[in-house]
Amino acid sequence: MIRTVGADAISSYTSAFIDQEKGTYADLDKQTREFWNRMAGTGVPTVPIGMVGWDTRPRQERPVPWGNGKPNPNPVDYYALATPKELAAHLRAAVEFIQTRPSACPSKTLLIYSWDECDEGGGLTPTLGDPEGSLLRAIAPIIS
Repeated sequence: MIRTVGADAISSYTSAFIDQEKGTYADLDKQTREFWNRMAGTGVPTVPIGMVGWDTRPRQERPVPWGNGKPNPNPVDYYALATPKELAAHLRAAVEFIQTRPSACPSKTLLIYSWDECDEGGGLTPTLGDPEGSLLRAIAPIIS
């Protein structure tokens, strides 16, 4: 498939994780690291994805007009947003994964989910809940 579409590597918008009731960030981190290994195990060049979190409750409570969902004000399947310390450890592990697997990750590139997906529980952008950008401060030394 990769050659059919002319791609240089494989990646994903999010990591492969299972739906989990009130999942912790540690659970999401573990599943994401396993996903990196599965991608690298394909023998195809990969671009790992780092996850900030996954919590679609805002979107479920107020569905977007282009979706087909009905409001669900009490969903329970989500993963907590990373703390600054958890996110820094996760991204350090992603960078180490890339550095120690040059044949699997030849582009030396990492994707991060995401800058602004606030209604999917993965936003790095400063918000009312994090006006000082503590997540960004925690990862700045890792990604710079």
